[in-house]
Amino acid sequence: MFNRIRFWLPSAAILFPVWALDAAALSPMDLRCEYETNPLDVDAPQPRLFWKLDSAERGQRQTAWHVLAASTPELLARDRGDLWDSGRVASDETTHLRYAGQPLKSSQQVFWKVRVWDQDARPSAWSQPASWTVGVLSPKDWQARWITRLETDTPSLEGAKWIWHDEPVWKSAARNLAKPNVFPGAVRFFQREFQVPASRVVRRARLIATADNAGELWLNGRPVVQLEDWQHAHSAEVTRHLRPGANLLAAQIKNEGSSPSEAGLILKLVMDLDDGSTVSVVSDDSWRTTDVRPGGDGWKQTSAPDWTIAAVVAAWGERYWAKKPKVSSTPLPLFRKPFEITQPIRRAVVHVCGLGQFDLFLDGRKAGDHFLDPAWSVFEKTAFYSTFDLTTQLRPGAHAFAVMLGKGFYNTAGDRRVHGVDASRPLKLILQAHLTFADGTERILVSDASWKTADGPITHSAILGGEDFDARKLPAGWDKPGFDDSAWTAANETSDPGGVLTAAMSPPLKAHDVFKPVRIDEPQPGKFVYDFGQNASAIPRLRVRGQAGQSLRLTPAEQRHGMSPRRNDGKGLVNPAGVGSPNFFQYTLRGDAEETWTPQFTYSGFQYLQLEGAVPAGRPNPDGKPVVEELLSVHVRNAAPAVGHFECSNPLFNDIDRIIDWAVRANLSHVLTDCPHREKLGWLEVSYLMGPAIAGRYDVARFYSKISRDCADSQRADGLVPTVAPAYPAFSGGFAYTPEWGAAAVVNPWLVHQWYGDRAALETSYATMKGFVDYMARTAKDLVPAPGLGDWYDYGHGKPVGASQFTPVELSAMASFHRCARLTADTAALLDRADDQKKYSELAGQIARAFNARYFNGADEYKNLGSPQAANSMALFTGMVRPDRESAVLERVVQDLRHRGNQQTAGDIAHWYLLQVLATRGRSDVIYDMTARTNLGSYGYIVRNGWTSMPEAWDANTGASMNHCMLGHIQEWFTGWVAGLRPDPAAPGFRRVIIQPHAVGDLTWARADYDSIRGKMVADWKKADGRFALRVQLPPNTMATVFLPAKSAEGIEEGGQSLPRAPGVRFVRMENGRAVLEVQSGSYRFTAPL
Repeated sequence: MFNRIRFWLPSAAILFPVWALDAAALSPMDLRCEYETNPLDVDAPQPRLFWKLDSAERGQRQTAWHVLAASTPELLARDRGDLWDSGRVASDETTHLRYAGQPLKSSQQVFWKVRVWDQDARPSAWSQPASWTVGVLSPKDWQARWITRLETDTPSLEGAKWIWHDEPVWKSAARNLAKPNVFPGAVRFFQREFQVPASRVVRRARLIATADNAGELWLNGRPVVQLEDWQHAHSAEVTRHLRPGANLLAAQIKNEGSSPSEAGLILKLVMDLDDGSTVSVVSDDSWRTTDVRPGGDGWKQTSAPDWTIAAVVAAWGERYWAKKPKVSSTPLPLFRKPFEITQPIRRAVVHVCGLGQFDLFLDGRKAGDHFLDPAWSVFEKTAFYSTFDLTTQLRPGAHAFAVMLGKGFYNTAGDRRVHGVDASRPLKLILQAHLTFADGTERILVSDASWKTADGPITHSAILGGEDFDARKLPAGWDKPGFDDSAWTAANETSDPGGVLTAAMSPPLKAHDVFKPVRIDEPQPGKFVYDFGQNASAIPRLRVRGQAGQSLRLTPAEQRHGMSPRRNDGKGLVNPAGVGSPNFFQYTLRGDAEETWTPQFTYSGFQYLQLEGAVPAGRPNPDGKPVVEELLSVHVRNAAPAVGHFECSNPLFNDIDRIIDWAVRANLSHVLTDCPHREKLGWLEVSYLMGPAIAGRYDVARFYSKISRDCADSQRADGLVPTVAPAYPAFSGGFAYTPEWGAAAVVNPWLVHQWYGDRAALETSYATMKGFVDYMARTAKDLVPAPGLGDWYDYGHGKPVGASQFTPVELSAMASFHRCARLTADTAALLDRADDQKKYSELAGQIARAFNARYFNGADEYKNLGSPQAANSMALFTGMVRPDRESAVLERVVQDLRHRGNQQTAGDIAHWYLLQVLATRGRSDVIYDMTARTNLGSYGYIVRNGWTSMPEAWDANTGASMNHCMLGHIQEWFTGWVAGLRPDPAAPGFRRVIIQPHAVGDLTWARADYDSIRGKMVADWKKADGRFALRVQLPPNTMATVFLPAKSAEGIEEGGQSLPRAPGVRFVRMENGRAVLEVQSGSYRFTAPL
């Protein structure tokens, strides 16, 4: 019989014509260093090199390689490797090859290329050249200094009074009428003239103010503070606006609301003089006020003695304002440094870190295309710097560096929304530019006390609450040479943040898709809602015209009021549920003919933007409000390259894949966030449970290594790994520590090893892995680690979502403990740590025995509270079920699913395990039926109800986030089992791949492609007319185990010829209705009878 035949055709001389031997069969391509193409900040002294191979021949493999690395492109072009000439190295490896040449120095550029020999010892031509730039290799190589804006204590409002216009109604009202009752919409104007001694110099002046409800302050006609909410006082540096002699503070305050209420203004100006004395100006009855709107703007800079005396309403901290306002952040600082270049530049790079976030400018142009640099980290342990190539911008002449600093998670003091994050570190930066001139000489430019600083136009910035930008406060030309910065103050040299300066480990955030509004409507007069058609992590891009001082507000949201239950069809105002509030963007116009703006230091998740204070172009504008010429949604995310794609014959499945992909994109940030709006935190369970799905679509080798660094930096001294890394909020209980979340510290390094063949990922994280497992072992009771949240957001119990309801939290904690112990033992074996392998293998065995004794009923079910899906699946996947009971335990899961109409009950943790055990045990038919559902609690329900990204809850509960990827595990099944393309765990780094299509349900075709670390792989199948067709593509140096659906092996063809005659293919066996084939690299087209 045919299925007993074994054939193999290894010789290229047999497979291909003799003339093919005369030409090289392999070409090296896509050269990379530390996973990147021509990276600029490689701070490894012996970085790893990678390349891919291209060949038109089947079965080709590399047998040797030769690398040249040179200090100049000219030397490399002459085939001279003055830094490294490896010579011919017999090896088939194309990844993770360590540079072994001359020692490198900081900021050095290295040029390299490679040639290879194929399986017949034929050499290729040299590859196209590539390069890498060395980062700052050692702390001693940093000549720059950390600098900051000199901060003094923000003045307290102690001694100031709440003041208001003496309303006529107060004089005629009855005694029981409270004095602060002011009608809504009332606008009052205030002035206070004061003197600055002509013989003195003001070294520093700080203003703090708030108003009930909103308004603006001017100093000598210059806008200094916008006030929005009395509970948030605003502080500003105003030194540069003062002048010797008479000065004038002016204010316009409006009482808002829907009924009469309290109103007032309170402020304090503190001026430090050069003789050490301090002069203060406070709000009190020395101020003057009017209720008549002044004509023009002259009142903002000229005293009006005919105004009436202001009335004191209350002292600071008294009466209606007994709850003292929280001091909001001061305007974000600007820094600048001019410099001269006197000779031609050969090469210029700059290394810079600004905490919390920064934008760098050179001569008025932003350096690079990054958004929200640097990556978030545990700042006390790691501070990431970025590197930019400035070579093309620098010419002999005058230049200027300029930096804007943002806050991020580094400083949340005064933020209008913090979600438990409490940090008040002073913003700081360090910058070092390395210039190499045409004659070979070098120059280092550094940040130090010679830099100048001043307040900038960003008056409020909160990573979770939005950003306010006052364009009037942006000094024209501040970021260019020739700007007069004499009124700016000197920067202050300061201490480092505590963390080691490290080159960026992960791709930066960048702008990607740009969405135009699909509709604009006006659900209430003066409030316009822009619908961009896609929920995404994004920032608005605004183009507007109007008068100086006019302001508009943009409020982001995922949903609107007036929706049908759980359906994205609202027509009302935006609903901030799930996003968190207050969260908005505010822009104050400069008054130019046309102005453009995008927020710099925050983003949100939204499909909708609500516009207030302006009108869209073409709409009636009787009040002369600003006109928005264009408003766009710009998607921002981690720049990890897209490397995978899936599509199939089922439109619903494609839609499900799309909404999950958008949830992944929206949460690929500096960490894998839970959501792009409410928290932006790196909840760790999502990273490893969604890890294979994400890795199948995006190149996340560096991103996941950065997550592992965050885990290590966040790990406590006793080994505990928290639920969130970096652990910015001070959570408690299960939100602070849960074994299923901390398991990311163990699973993620293993994932990077499996997908990218990265042994270093395991070596680097090994101590963290051991520490966490040891912590669980040390603190466990009877091998049950301290439980926490369990199978979060499980479904079908009819109770509010949250901690697990169907599965004991101790069970999922124990199963995760076992998985971590087993993976740590496997890692120890791979790293040749025999004692550790024995220790953790024995621990895993002890956990398994205790787990079964505690939870197994001896027949087919593990302890649960109404559904065995989670408990049984976790037990099966972790290998703790006795072999003789595995089938029964699986069947009990299937029974529960069928009984519930194919409704899954598993949540955030166990849903991944449920899919894994069904798929790997041949029950993709059940997964198909689960996924094809469109009733409540299904993927299909979410799609059919108009949501454009995957929500947090199975029931699309609109009180939760509508942009979470945590339940998107089905994506892994789409690619790995429906299309059938997945890595072989026995051959890490895609040396071998499994192609095993599952043509279940009504599926008639599916395809997936994946650009692996070794090259592009494709699985593309179609079922028609009683035959199954499969197209396979594999890059050189790889092979696949193909499970081809077939009635028998006899009728299988490849490329139109019988299987025994097909080169590069070996038939292995028939198994469960599939022909198992071993396939070498190349392109193939199989057909088989069904």
